[in-house]
Amino acid sequence: MPSTKASYDQAVASLRDALLSDMSSPSAELLGEQFVARLCEARGRSSADSLDAADVLFMTHALHASVLELVRQAESEKCSVMKMEGTALFVDSVMEMACGHSPPFDLSLPAGCIEVMMEVTPTMDCGCILEFLDSRMEAFTKPGIRQKSQYTLLRTCNLLLKRLGSRDAALCGRVLVFLAKFLPLTERSGVNIHGSFNVDNVTPLDDVREGDLDAEGRPVDVAFYKTFWGLQSWFADPRSALAPGACDAVMSAMQKVLARLQAVKVTVTQTTQTTQTTTSQPKRETLPPPTALSASASSASSVKYLSSAGLLPLQMRDATFRRTVLVQCLILIGWLENPLLKDFASKRPSEHVLAQIQATKEKVMDALRQTPEDGPLFVDAIGKVLAGEMAWNLWKQGGCSADAFQRREVAFDAKALATKLAEEPTDPAPKKRKQSNEATYGVDLGVPELTRLWNLTEDNLTMLAAEDRGGFKSLRSLMDPVIDEINDPNVDEMFSVASDQMYNWKTLRMVSRASLPAFAASVRAGGDLKLCCKLLYPEEVGAGGDGGLSEILKDEELDLGVDEDEKTKTEKEEKEEKEEGAVKKEADKEEEKEAEAAVAADVKEEEEEEVVEEKEVVEEKENDAAVDVDEEEGEE
Repeated sequence: MPSTKASYDQAVASLRDALLSDMSSPSAELLGEQFVARLCEARGRSSADSLDAADVLFMTHALHASVLELVRQAESEKCSVMKMEGTALFVDSVMEMACGHSPPFDLSLPAGCIEVMMEVTPTMDCGCILEFLDSRMEAFTKPGIRQKSQYTLLRTCNLLLKRLGSRDAALCGRVLVFLAKFLPLTERSGVNIHGSFNVDNVTPLDDVREGDLDAEGRPVDVAFYKTFWGLQSWFADPRSALAPGACDAVMSAMQKVLARLQAVKVTVTQTTQTTQTTTSQPKRETLPPPTALSASASSASSVKYLSSAGLLPLQMRDATFRRTVLVQCLILIGWLENPLLKDFASKRPSEHVLAQIQATKEKVMDALRQTPEDGPLFVDAIGKVLAGEMAWNLWKQGGCSADAFQRREVAFDAKALATKLAEEPTDPAPKKRKQSNEATYGVDLGVPELTRLWNLTEDNLTMLAAEDRGGFKSLRSLMDPVIDEINDPNVDEMFSVASDQMYNWKTLRMVSRASLPAFAASVRAGGDLKLCCKLLYPEEVGAGGDGGLSEILKDEELDLGVDEDEKTKTEKEEKEEKEEGAVKKEADKEEEKEAEAAVAADVKEEEEEEVVEEKEVVEEKENDAAVDVDEEEGEE
């Protein structure tokens, strides 16, 4: 076993090379077993059960050295370390090794490898490592792994956020989303348990003098400008507002701002901004609007409104800007009413100051309701958000107990419930409705026709399987009365079945399914059912000959076939259309070829011009060189 540091490092490097040489294993589980076998071989152990803490530390050093070697290989191949073949399998193998042989292996080994990899990887490639962590969320959130890995991964993500700064907001957001998914809700490190404020968020002010003009050409109100933007210092650090006399100054400044907002009319709303954006024609570079967000020069990590004195009158007329400032006022007022921090709980304002704070709060709410658009709805939403924030702060002050997220069991007392129901007055039983005469089987739907349909049989499902499907008649049964009337000349037309329009409609629907020529003949004859009978049942109505079909067709001047002339004409027209289409396609192809030839000619002509220009340039250079040589010879 190695004793000196040089020999120890050499042994670690040897194990590192052995681990990397085993990367061709087909699965992470088998590769994890090979890692353990390599460690036992390097440390002279008979099995994994005989490994001690020193052996595990030796394995940790070898794994970290392997990660560094993978990063070097990725740099040489100019690719991200996680996109390189074998890196993901390596981390998964470490996970299998730690979980399959714990103890003695530390369950924080996978997170340690990720930390080393993140520290030595360029910032632009850290997104791939974060994607890997997201894909292995289930493995890292297992009960044993999470407890051992959460602080390592939390430290890794915080260092990455510091490296990123404000250069990649999207990646910063992904890091925060990962932490939100990885850490439990009761994790104290993610809830700002101490209530710290970003006091470095300083709003720069212009050096304004009396007589300076704003963007509209009017003199700048220097006092109001300093009062308005001076509120931002209180918003950034609400604790300073609890200093003696500071609360009165804050309320006074808010009153002045509210009075000015009341006097200025809103002219820019979200709708007008959207309309201006959608109706703008060409895209061109323009100056940002007065209320556009921009990065502050003094704080690169904050996004702030422009605080120029010349823009303040325009900003006051912007609905979005107003809402932003008024919501900031509500947040500060809520903190002043209930300073939840233990150090400031004893500095709660007096009753007189609290009454003044409450009056200012009502005015802020009224200003928000009057701000377009949907002011009342916005106030309701903000009220719910602030109430949730207060509950969140109270939970943090209570120690972030996990009991708040547990669903409480409600005890159920059946005896008490039965007693309560017995004591409550019951509604009188509804009166039974008298069934109609159509309700043969006791089904009364309130409408006579529906009641009749639902009482045709005792079991409606059985009726669906019947041959007549609950009374649906066939074409023959509908035509029988008409055939009888044709054979009986004494039937009065007034009482004829064929004269009933509803009966004709039902029968003709059945005829259209049985014989389309007979249906067409009847329709052309005004819906004559007797004509249908003569066409469909010629033997039974005594038409004679060929059934009377040709005679009836001749008498009614019907032509049920397709006119051959019209058919020939249609085919001819279709053929002509196809020929015209083919000619048109050929013409289009010729035009395309001509256009391509013209383009090729233009390109060739441009190339020839460029060649001529290049020759001219070369000739000019040669002439200049010859002139220079002649001049030098003349001087000599």
